[in-house]
Amino acid sequence: MWGRRIQASNSLLLAPGSASHCPGQSSHPRTKLGAKPARTGTHFDDILGLVRAPRERTNQAPRLDRRLIAAIPHLDDERQSIAETNRRVGELAEALGLPRPSYEQVRLFVRRARRRKRANREALQLILDVQFHRRPPEALFELLIR
Repeated sequence: MWGRRIQASNSLLLAPGSASHCPGQSSHPRTKLGAKPARTGTHFDDILGLVRAPRERTNQAPRLDRRLIAAIPHLDDERQSIAETNRRVGELAEALGLPRPSYEQVRLFVRRARRRKRANREALQLILDVQFHRRPPEALFELLIR
């Protein structure tokens, strides 16, 4: 046992008693593509099987439906987190019979909607500033440059 060379990173992943295998020298039969089959029945699988229950897969859409995209600005409250908006969009998707959108997709559209709202507020403020003579009329050219 003391004469064997054991690689720490691999020995934890291998089944008990098989830590002496060298990488690339496996006795496992290869599949057609040359990949090793998944290890089953290891000590860690037994432990994790007792601790973790199998997870249910959630049904998430790779792309958002256009109805959900149109609803995001109305469902978003800038005082709340994007995660809260994601929950609201997910509930709407379920009500419409659509798969729940992924957080990443919702986040992209929420950030876009928030940027538009901010730009609209800034434009409105600029127009009001010109109207009430706080800024010169030439300042309206800023809106054209954006």
